[in-house]
Amino acid sequence: MSAHIPQPRPRRLAVLVLLAVFIFGCGPDLPIEPLEDVPFPELAAAESEVREQLETARRDLEASLGSDQPAADLAVAFGSLGELYHGYDLAEAAMASYRNAHRLAPGDARWKHLLGILQRLEGELEGAAASFASVLDSEPDDLAATLHLAEVQLEAGDFPASEELARKALTLDSESAAAHQIL
Repeated sequence: MSAHIPQPRPRRLAVLVLLAVFIFGCGPDLPIEPLEDVPFPELAAAESEVREQLETARRDLEASLGSDQPAADLAVAFGSLGELYHGYDLAEAAMASYRNAHRLAPGDARWKHLLGILQRLEGELEGAAASFASVLDSEPDDLAATLHLAEVQLEAGDFPASEELARKALTLDSESAAAHQIL
């Protein structure tokens, strides 16, 4: 389901995203990059409970974008929607949601972690490596990001980089089974 996903209501969300960029671009929480439009997946074939859950989350996000919520709260709204999309294997919408969450709260590493995990699952190893490296730029001792990046490097065939990261992980947690498995 991560192929092209139709967007039945892109204009409405695009207008709200631009409004959010304008509102939050004028304040202290200004996002560095503009927010991107999150595709609204085709849900006609989904179970009614799933469809209702995703539509409700989407409406809640749209309402948040039209309000004066702090950027950190909007980041959580985008991230939560991304987690739902991620859980239902709607990768394109999940990645856009995670990127927006990160733009709104760049100090919150969980959105980069989740983006990297999803990129790896989708075979986007270069993007995944960049996401985990970004976490490590701000949090050099992040064990999870170190291990994820080591695994991505291993999958990409960069064995020396993978080994170096696994050894770093062992300095952070000498009993890390994941690091031992990489080595």
